[in-house]
Amino acid sequence: MYGSDEPLLVQERIPQLRLSLPTYGVSERTLELLKALATLSRSPGTYYSGSLHADSPLAWAATDDELRFHLDALRESGFIDFETIDLDANYRARLTAKGWDHVEKGPATVLPRAFVAMSFSETMLPTWIEGLRPGIEDAGYSAHRVDSDVHVHRIDQKIVADIRTSRFVVVDVTEQKQGAYFEAGLALELVVAGPQREPHRRSHRGAHPPPAEQTRTRQTLQVQLTRRDGQHLRRRLRVIVRD
Repeated sequence: MYGSDEPLLVQERIPQLRLSLPTYGVSERTLELLKALATLSRSPGTYYSGSLHADSPLAWAATDDELRFHLDALRESGFIDFETIDLDANYRARLTAKGWDHVEKGPATVLPRAFVAMSFSETMLPTWIEGLRPGIEDAGYSAHRVDSDVHVHRIDQKIVADIRTSRFVVVDVTEQKQGAYFEAGLALELVVAGPQREPHRRSHRGAHPPPAEQTRTRQTLQVQLTRRDGQHLRRRLRVIVRD
């Protein structure tokens, strides 16, 4: 994903890929959208402002019209207040008391999530499995990478949706992958930049600027980790991540 070459989709594998996709029913997609809006709203009474053109991944919707259908369904069920605000398909929505009650009592309530931007190479797998993921989970958050689940949308749309519904973003730039900087640049919340090993650190000269310079962040922390350094990451996260 992060290399210079475009991904290759082999036609013979398309049926296999289709079988691996989740089969959400219509009502399940509506509830997925409700959970996403709850995360994006941040707090009761707060409106989330979005776009029908960009937010279809939040409901696993294939079109703008399908997303509008799910929004209307939530409004008619009394779960959200929803209205379009201009002719460019922008809208705003907020959960009602009934909507918050449904999210909090429902079986599919999700933990606050941290989005992890990093290289997917095999050499970085121990960093994810033994360091970043357990460290984030020990701090009380679920750890998520864009490859954590299958999806039916363009990868850039999926990344945007995942980052927007995450509490904060952890960026590992050990291998200086452009994708990690791209994901950091999309983040609007806390960014934690964490080169893994000093011998692999490269100069930023001639490359994209570090995430701290490229993003609007509340706080930035540079952490050098070893692959088994989950305990250290957990302690640092507890200090810098605000509830």
